[in-house]
Amino acid sequence: MNILTRSLIMLTLGAAALFAHHSFEAEYSSDKAVTVTGIVTWTPGPGQAGTYTPVFTASDGELGTRQTLVLRAALNHLNRWVHGGPPPPAAPPLAMADKGKLARDVDGIARGGIRTAAVDVPAAVLSGEPQEGASLLGKLMGSTVPLPAEILQERYGRRDAYLDRCAAVTDRAIHEGFLLPADRAAILADAAAAFPDSV
Repeated sequence: MNILTRSLIMLTLGAAALFAHHSFEAEYSSDKAVTVTGIVTWTPGPGQAGTYTPVFTASDGELGTRQTLVLRAALNHLNRWVHGGPPPPAAPPLAMADKGKLARDVDGIARGGIRTAAVDVPAAVLSGEPQEGASLLGKLMGSTVPLPAEILQERYGRRDAYLDRCAAVTDRAIHEGFLLPADRAAILADAAAAFPDSV
């Protein structure tokens, strides 16, 4: 896994445990543009033959990203399609407003497109536009701005109610083919981590 970094930042890289007995560790800091490379090692055990798609993570201490789950489902559908299976599912395009700008909801999240819990039951505002002064990783990945605790409380009430809504939206996206059933637990773990215990 290679990531280009610039300015004085430190990235911590990791890989989700999609199979037993694997390891992936990499950490780097620099004030110059560098390429960071980590190596995944895996000793397969009995009954572990097959194809695996690792999910890599990167964090600069402020922004962490694991923006691969919709892409994984799309690649899975594409692979089946080119081998004679059904075509991938289609989602409506992102909605447009005046002057070619994206239409956004009250939180500033784009309307239309593939709807996941991160955008339909948000605990943070996701945007492809980076925050001012963002690191290079932040500029590549856009921005994630947590919603204030009082808004979460007003909108969702208790944490378990929020997680129930996330599960319902995730199940809908899985049913529509935009997420893989195998990723459900990771998606709901991310949702739980995004909602503070104190709310």
